[in-house]
Amino acid sequence: MDSRVPTRISSSLPSAPSPPLLSYSAQLRTVRAPADAISDCFSSADAYYSVAYTPVPDRHDDELAQTYARQSQFKEEESELSHENLYAEGPAKVVSLGVRDDYKILHGWRRILFFLSPLTSIGSQGSSIVYLMLRGLYTRRAEMEAKRSFYSAWTFVAIESILSISTMIHASWTIFLWRGRKRPQLRLVGSKGLPSIDVFVCCCGEEVDVVMDTVKAACTIDWPVERFRVLVLDDGGSDDLKRLVEAYSHLYAPNLVYHRRVKIKGVPHHAKAGNINGGLERTRTLGWGWQGPGEYILSLDADMIARPEIARALIAHLYLDPNLCLAGSPQYFYNIPDGDPLSQDLRTFFDSVEPIKDSAGVAWCTGSGFAMRRKALDDIGGFPTGSLAEDVYCSSLMLGMGYKAAFIHEHLQCGLVPDSLAGHLKQRTRWTLGTMQTTKKLNWFLFGDRIKQMTIMQRLSGLTYAISSLFNIAICGTFVVFPFVLYSDGNLVPVTNPNQMKLLIRLVFMQILCGRLHELIWSLPGGYLGVRREIQAWAWMAPYHSIILIRSILPRWLGGHASAFKASGSISDGLHERDPDRRAPLWRRAWFMLFECKVWMHVVILAATIASVGLALYRVLTRWIRGRYSFEVVGYELLTKVFWPPIMWLILSLGLWIPILYTISPPDMPDREELLVRDARGVAQPKPERTMTGPWKSHSFSELLMSFTTAFTVACFVLTFFFEFEAPDCKALDSCPKT
Repeated sequence: MDSRVPTRISSSLPSAPSPPLLSYSAQLRTVRAPADAISDCFSSADAYYSVAYTPVPDRHDDELAQTYARQSQFKEEESELSHENLYAEGPAKVVSLGVRDDYKILHGWRRILFFLSPLTSIGSQGSSIVYLMLRGLYTRRAEMEAKRSFYSAWTFVAIESILSISTMIHASWTIFLWRGRKRPQLRLVGSKGLPSIDVFVCCCGEEVDVVMDTVKAACTIDWPVERFRVLVLDDGGSDDLKRLVEAYSHLYAPNLVYHRRVKIKGVPHHAKAGNINGGLERTRTLGWGWQGPGEYILSLDADMIARPEIARALIAHLYLDPNLCLAGSPQYFYNIPDGDPLSQDLRTFFDSVEPIKDSAGVAWCTGSGFAMRRKALDDIGGFPTGSLAEDVYCSSLMLGMGYKAAFIHEHLQCGLVPDSLAGHLKQRTRWTLGTMQTTKKLNWFLFGDRIKQMTIMQRLSGLTYAISSLFNIAICGTFVVFPFVLYSDGNLVPVTNPNQMKLLIRLVFMQILCGRLHELIWSLPGGYLGVRREIQAWAWMAPYHSIILIRSILPRWLGGHASAFKASGSISDGLHERDPDRRAPLWRRAWFMLFECKVWMHVVILAATIASVGLALYRVLTRWIRGRYSFEVVGYELLTKVFWPPIMWLILSLGLWIPILYTISPPDMPDREELLVRDARGVAQPKPERTMTGPWKSHSFSELLMSFTTAFTVACFVLTFFFEFEAPDCKALDSCPKT
C-alpha cells in the first residue's frame, strides 16, 4: 500500500467505525445553496472532481475501489437537506453547500466582469512592451542624428522598463482566470466515523489574552470532542499561559493540552517550524482520545480565532481526495484600522491571487488556518527547517512529491495584524527573506529530487515570486536614480519627428487606460482601495525588502547579518501609535520611526525628487521669462523633462509619502475587546463589521492626485490629434547637443 494513504489509527477508546459504503441516498447528499446565491455559477461539482481527483499510484485494488466509490456516490444524485440537520447524528459523509466556495465573495455581474481582467492586463502590458521597444528605437535614432549619446534618456528608459517588468510579473497570474476554478463548498457532516484531528495553536510570546481567545475558539470547533485534540504549542515558555490553559482544560475542555518544548542553548530551534515539529512529536505519545497522532492536523496562529465550521469545511476536501495533502483558507483580520494605510489587509492576495493560483494547481500553505494530512507531512520529514517561510517551503515540498494542495475560499478564521509600523516591517521583510531562502533551498525550482514531481506551473510560480522579490532591489535603485535624471536637465524623450512623439503618447495612454481599468476590475473581490493601497505599499516597502535581501548575502564585516525570527504578535508597541489615549508624542514617534524604522530613507528620496522637479521647473521657466524660450519650446521642454505622462515621479512620490504620513498622523484603533463578541462561556468571535475597513482621511487626496495623473495622460492623448509635438531647433535649447 502506498505510504501516503492514511490509515485509521488504533485508539485506546473504542474506535469509531469507518463510514460504510452505502447507497448515495443513505450516505452522501448534495445540499444546494439558495438559488439567488448560486444562480451565476459557472462550474459544477462533477467538473471539479473529474479534474481534481488523480488516483494515488500503487494502491491496492480494494482501496482504489473505496476511493472511487466515495466520489461516485458524491456525484450520483441530488437531494434536499436542510441546514438545520446538516450536522445531525449519523455516519460521516460529504455534502455540498454550493458548486463554488466563493459564491458569497464574488457572484453575478461582478464575477462575469472579473473574468475580463486578463484582457485589460494583456492590453496594458502589451502596449507597455511596444512603448518600451519604440522608446529605445527612437532614442537610438535621435542619438545618430544628433551624434551624441543621451544618457539621461537611456536611464529614464531603464527606469520605465524596471517598473513595467515588475508590474508584468505581478499581473502574469491573471491569465489563469480563463482556466476556471472548480472548487465546491463542501462540509463533512455526521458524527460517526469522523477522522481524528490534532489542532495546533502556535504561540511565541504573544499576549496571553490573545492566545486564550484563540484556544477557546479552537476548543469549540464543530467536531466530536473525542475525535480532536487541541495542543497549545508555547515556544515563549509562558507560565501564565500554562496555568490558564490547564485551568480551562480542567473546567471545559478535557481535550486541551499544553506543550512546551525543551530548547537547548546554542542548538538551533528553527522557530515556528521547530515548534510545530515539537507538537508533531508530542502527539506520538499522546493518549487522550486515541493513541498516537491524529490523521490530520489543523494549525492556527496564536491570534487567529477559528470559526466553528473550519474543520468540517477543510477536512471535507481532504476526505474525498486521498492525493490532496493540504487545504488552506484565507486570513481575515479584525483590527485593521480605517483606511489600512500600511496595506496590512491581505484581501487582494487571498480574494484574487490565491484563487487563481489554486486553479493553476499552485495553492500554498499560508501559515494559519490550514489542514494537512498527517501521513503526507511525515513523508516529507515534518515541517521543513531552514526557511523563515516554513509554510511555503512545506507546501512546495509536498507539491514536489506529487501531492496536491487546495485553497478553500471561505471565511474560516480571523486574526490580528501587527499594530505598529515596526511589527509590520518585521513581518513583511521576514516573508520576503523566507521566500528567497525557500527558493535557494529548492534550486530556484529548476531541478532536484525534492521538486521532481512539480508541474511546470508549480515551478514557474515559485520562480516568479523569487524574481519578484529580487526586483525590489531594482525598484529601490530607480528611486535613487530618478532624482538625478530629473536634475540632469537632459531631454528624457528624444525623438526625430512629431509623429514619433504622438505615437509614444498614445501608447502611454493605452497603457494607463488598460491599467486603470484592470485596477477597477481586479478590485471587485476585495475592494478598490485595497488594490490602490497595495500598489502604494509596493513602492514604499521596496527599500526595506532590498535591505533585508542584500544584508542576508553580505558578510558580517560589510554589514550583513542573518535575520532572526520573532513572532509578529510578540513585537511590543511601546509607542502605542494606534491608541489615541496612550499614543506617544509626535517628537518621540518621529525619532523612532525615522531612525529605528528607517523612514528617513523615504524622506530623503522624496525631498530629492521634489527638489529635482522644482529645479527643472525653475530652469525652464527662467529661460522662458528671460526670452530664451518661446511658448512652444517651453511646452515641449516641460513635457519631456518634467511632465511626461503619466507623471511617474508624482505616482512614486505618493507611495513614498505613506510611511511619513503614518508617522505624523497614525490611525486610531479601539481596544481589542471592543472588536469582539463573547458567548456565555467567554468564547470570542470578531464582530462581522470589523473585517472591513473604512476610509482613511488621506485617501481622498491621494486618489485625487492619481486621478489627476490619469486625466493629464488623457489630455495629452487628445492633444495629439490637434497639435504638432515638434521638437524646437536644437540651437534654441541650452540642453541640446552641439552638432
